Amino acid sequence: PTPTPARTPTTRRARCVNLDDTNAANSDDAYPFRDADVALAELAQACSNLLKLNLSRCGDFFLSRDALRAIALKCTLLRDLDLSWSPADDAGVTAVLDGCHELRMLSLQGCKQLTTDISERLVRAPNLLWCDLSWVNNIDPDRSAEMVVENPRLCVVEYYGSSLSGRESRWSPMNFDGGRAGWPRT
Repeated sequence: PTPTPARTPTTRRARCVNLDDTNAANSDDAYPFRDADVALAELAQACSNLLKLNLSRCGDFFLSRDALRAIALKCTLLRDLDLSWSPADDAGVTAVLDGCHELRMLSLQGCKQLTTDISERLVRAPNLLWCDLSWVNNIDPDRSAEMVVENPRLCVVEYYGSSLSGRESRWSPMNFDGGRAGWPRT
């Protein structure tokens, strides 16, 4: 009998990639999925226990509101989400915040479609401890400062990259997650 390999984070990740690749097999273009929303819905369905997800730099063709809604509905245990430099908008981020109550870290760096309206929802997210709003044009740095007053547990990275921490924030520059410089351990 062959010994069963130890369950490490790497093996857990490896089991979370069994997606239907029929779209890839029938694709005429360079991008392997004709319907990226379907691909992300399959990912969310197959990997409902995801704790971290990096969708940074996904273009308009890949990251829609529907894709974010699928993630929010299926990946409710998500704790760490990176949507940096993606077309995420207020509605998509709101769906994520409504569905992923365990979310602690959210990077929205460079998301140009976000508006100040999303800041109200970010402040009310029950477990959110860290949010990167750097290079988000439509959220004023003064609003970022107000957010940490409204939610003292929150640390916000404002437009120019300065970290603003509420009085009860547990984030510190020395508390990094080894896999992602600047993201706090949880």
